[in-house]
Amino acid sequence: MQCKFTVMDMDERSTNLMPSTYIGRSEILADIVLIILLTALVFGLAYHPYFFGDELMAHRLAIKSDYSFTSIFQGLNGYKPRLVFNGILALLAEWQVSRLVYAALLVGYMVWINVLLYGAVRYLFNGGRVLAWLLIAVVITSRYGTMLYFDYVSGLVELLSTSLLLSMLLLSWLAWGTGFRWWYAVAALVASILCVFVHERYIAGLLAAGLAIALAECLGSAAERRILVVGWALSLGFVPLFLFALANETLGSLPMTTGAAGQRVMLGGDTLWSALTYSYNVFLGGNYGHEWFWGHYNHLQSVGKIMGFGTVACTIILLVVVVLRKELAWHSRWLVAGLLALAIALIAIASLPGPSHQAARYMFPVGILVAIAWIIMVTNVWRYVGIGLILAINIMYLLLGSYDSISSVYSSRAANSVAGSLLGVMPNGRSGLVVGNNDDFWSIGGGAAFDMGPRQGDTFSKVNLKSSVYIDPFVEGRAFDPALYDFGLAFNGFGPHRTARYRLVSVDTALVLAGISDVENLPVNTVLGSRDTWAEWQWNEQPNQIEGAVALRAGTEGWRALPVVALDGRWLVYRARAKSGARVPMRLQVNWHAKQDNRFLSAMIEVVYPNETWNSYVTLLKAPPGAGIGYVYATLHEGVQGVVELKSVELK
Repeated sequence: MQCKFTVMDMDERSTNLMPSTYIGRSEILADIVLIILLTALVFGLAYHPYFFGDELMAHRLAIKSDYSFTSIFQGLNGYKPRLVFNGILALLAEWQVSRLVYAALLVGYMVWINVLLYGAVRYLFNGGRVLAWLLIAVVITSRYGTMLYFDYVSGLVELLSTSLLLSMLLLSWLAWGTGFRWWYAVAALVASILCVFVHERYIAGLLAAGLAIALAECLGSAAERRILVVGWALSLGFVPLFLFALANETLGSLPMTTGAAGQRVMLGGDTLWSALTYSYNVFLGGNYGHEWFWGHYNHLQSVGKIMGFGTVACTIILLVVVVLRKELAWHSRWLVAGLLALAIALIAIASLPGPSHQAARYMFPVGILVAIAWIIMVTNVWRYVGIGLILAINIMYLLLGSYDSISSVYSSRAANSVAGSLLGVMPNGRSGLVVGNNDDFWSIGGGAAFDMGPRQGDTFSKVNLKSSVYIDPFVEGRAFDPALYDFGLAFNGFGPHRTARYRLVSVDTALVLAGISDVENLPVNTVLGSRDTWAEWQWNEQPNQIEGAVALRAGTEGWRALPVVALDGRWLVYRARAKSGARVPMRLQVNWHAKQDNRFLSAMIEVVYPNETWNSYVTLLKAPPGAGIGYVYATLHEGVQGVVELKSVELK
């Protein structure tokens, strides 16, 4: 007895292959042009010309091999035989193209994805122009894919593999939807093979898709074509798996069980937890995950908790309303089940490295599949409501700047900040040490996955700075010669959008900031306060002097004005001790005033706690823009009791 249900009734599939209303060619062309322009604009907003992080690896292989494609390609395949992805990277490195070419490729892949989705919504799912554009907006603003606009290696992997996956699904539908057309079937198989050779994690999804098609074929098609179609469907997953395993063995790559960061993946409780939290995020709109992968407003951040629970509540309410109103296209349930099986397979494979490598970008294709499933399964205006909710969630995180805390985003901006500042204002000397920001080991130094050269910043300097300047990030535990360096670059906090800021300092200062030298070893530049110079200070009340040290009590204030050029970039060193046994808080303070009218701009205050022994208390001075005068203060912190003896104030 033959069971007679399939993914859709055959007649319904034929009907839904064409839109219910005529779509003009001019309308389609106009929309495609708009997709291209919008995509290029978004990539342009994040673009800068400096390679960083994982983007440096292919360049390092190119430098070592004198730009030989074969050597670069072999080096990349030593990790995983991603022949398509590695081939593209090797060609780009051999040709020494600018980062703009990488950006153009990613624009092309994103356009490819959105044009496929536009066509599917309008021709296969009988959706209108507004619905198609809502889905495109969801993809472009995807909170899972924000970092792809900044990190071009990750972008190349995710966007190319996603475009090939969606192409495989569309070609499979065209091959199998009405009758069986071998041309589309072969093209779908080729797309699946190419997809796996971009990233092997899609093997699980392709196996799930093939099994879903084979199952539907067994349950609903005529017996005379069943064997051929089932064989083809299974080949969509098993042929890429076999070919990738063969390539992995032939090229001597790392084992297929090697996951992110070269770690061996293992099944366990962590895997299940990762899968559950991924599912919570992508199916319900949650925000569970590490800040450096998911953004600032995650499940640990106070406002992020409210946002996550709120979006999950809205999603659940919407699902309940749709079910109660019977707005489900029940005849499409098997197609939706197949898409969700594919999504779950992708989640499962992404979960293998565990929570420590739970990256949002792995959910980029999954989010698209979930949105497609909603459009297919839900009817009438509720299609728009669901896609609109996803878009609203994406925009909320974008407008709040949550993505600023994603590691690839702020590392990209840090590389731009460092390289741009060095090329804009050339320092004195050609070799610099970058200190103060641990993330520079990856963003400038390329991390530890590859040998990045005799110096950690060798590749970054050659590719981005054209060897006019060499810079190295300080890496604790890595041997280096301080005599190599002419200047230092010190991390100076974050600017808008968590953009790392740096400033030029002396090598001695850089070594102090790195913790491998001491301020006491630096030469004194100027003695501001001492037995011989306290008379040059102004006091609100004359302090007592004890063997050349001034006694600071509550309410006592002294100050000395100096031009900013004498202060900026110097170490300010107070030599002090507490008179009594209690630790008494004392300020290291400089008030900055404007150059033109002596108007107060800002104060730099650091509170220290001297004890009964003489110690040095130091701070590194950084003048704000527009400052012309700095007033160096000698004073205790407000509202304290006790006496501090201040022996000297020096600049180093």
